[in-house]
Amino acid sequence: MEGHKSGNHKATNLLYFRIRKGMTLQDLSGKTGLSTATLHRLERGLIGLTERSKIKLMDTLGASEKEVHDLLKETHAAQLFRSSKSASA
Repeated sequence: MEGHKSGNHKATNLLYFRIRKGMTLQDLSGKTGLSTATLHRLERGLIGLTERSKIKLMDTLGASEKEVHDLLKETHAAQLFRSSKSASA
């Protein structure tokens, strides 16, 4: 799967899980209670997951705890990368 221009290809794992389940952002929003805007930002790696959101997504998408844990680490790394890039600009 191709990454975003920022080099954040791993944050797209959430997108992969959602597509694998055949769900739209609206579908996932309805099942998790997370807004489509929040889900979109999560997929782009712009924000991190709370523990509560992690559990909701894990249950809804059928992802293992390890997969979601890896996703959290990758999303956090993308956030750090993005902040370091904007700080040097």
